[in-house]
Amino acid sequence: MRQTLCNGSLSLIATLVACPAVAEVASLKENQPPVHSELSFARELKDMFRFSGFGTLGVAGSDEDRADFVSTITQPHGPGYTRDWTAALDSRLGVQLTFLPTDKFSAVVQVTTEQEWDNSWEPDIEWAFVQYDLTSNLSIRAGRMVVPLFMFSEFRKVGFALPWVRPPGEFYFVPYHTSDGLGVLFKHNFGDVRYTFYGTYGQDDSRLHEGIHSKWRQGFSLSNTFEYKDTSFRASYSSAKMTFEERDDALALFKTFGPQGDAIYDEFSLRDREYTQLAFGIWHNPGKWFAGGEWSRGFSDSYIQPGDTWYITSGYRFNKLTPYLMYSKTRRDHGSTPQLSGPPATVGPLNDFLFALTGPLRQSTITVGTRWDFAENAAFKVQLDHIMTEENSNSLLWNVQPDFDFGDSVNVLSFTVDFVF
Repeated sequence: MRQTLCNGSLSLIATLVACPAVAEVASLKENQPPVHSELSFARELKDMFRFSGFGTLGVAGSDEDRADFVSTITQPHGPGYTRDWTAALDSRLGVQLTFLPTDKFSAVVQVTTEQEWDNSWEPDIEWAFVQYDLTSNLSIRAGRMVVPLFMFSEFRKVGFALPWVRPPGEFYFVPYHTSDGLGVLFKHNFGDVRYTFYGTYGQDDSRLHEGIHSKWRQGFSLSNTFEYKDTSFRASYSSAKMTFEERDDALALFKTFGPQGDAIYDEFSLRDREYTQLAFGIWHNPGKWFAGGEWSRGFSDSYIQPGDTWYITSGYRFNKLTPYLMYSKTRRDHGSTPQLSGPPATVGPLNDFLFALTGPLRQSTITVGTRWDFAENAAFKVQLDHIMTEENSNSLLWNVQPDFDFGDSVNVLSFTVDFVF
């Protein structure tokens, strides 16, 4: 298990997420004493359940006191403006129970706890689905599943399975990751090439921040993975209709300014608008080193900026030490952001709100770090992120203060211990 995990194999999900197995069933003789039957039943019952878990203990600090660095869209704050150092940025705990009553049926429940939008650590259900294997290659799922948006989506929270402290924010900073609905999993070998198709359809309701609810409906995702020896290639397409009611209510204020305001609301409305995403990824891991990257393009008919996001990364293993580098970048833009005409005192705050919501999003990060596998199921990591913002643009920083100068750089230093059990 250590070799698979330490190498950052994309097959880790097969270990931490349901993998139906054939349980050994002992045959009982008719004249067998009842105590033997009880022992056999207890042994069979034990084989039906599998318990596992993962976690991260971390601390991170920032040299910027006018904005916070966050790793997920639901975190209320991070190191920077709120406090110099915090343990809440990357720390989390996850446990999983897998039920395998037969060789065709299985069920999975995975619960995680981490910092939430209200600064609580209330447990959240990440996975909760049942799976039935129609054939050895084809399975169907029903329940809550992680949407297979990107290469590391299914185990993005399992720090031990990642070569870095966290997935690149420019790429994985998306408003939804789970779906309540149906899933189809198909696997087939074409000679030396292993092909996996994973499709999901469903919906999601999330609380992003205080006063901000997100609803995703008619969401589907189609993921295709090709594995050949040490190389994996993935192509995915996802689409959903989204609604952010509170923000849409705020945008509706523009409609009081006549045709110009109506046009702004119609263009950027957040109610039942479609967002689609196309993504490609490649990962090469021969053992001593790894290299890979992902690219995605988003298409939007709402306030979410369309555009490109990508990252490249590589690392080399020296026994238990693995230094690595990564460069990530996002450039998303509507092309132009309309503004209301009128007295600055009246329309100024609305125009500022509109730019903050729909203005261009440009940010890039240089990451350097090292991983030390000091134990069989635990690893220590240290990572430095150099985040570069751009003028006349938004960024992924949070709680940005009025005196923050876009165009400045932010440095974030992180220390984590990742483990699995």
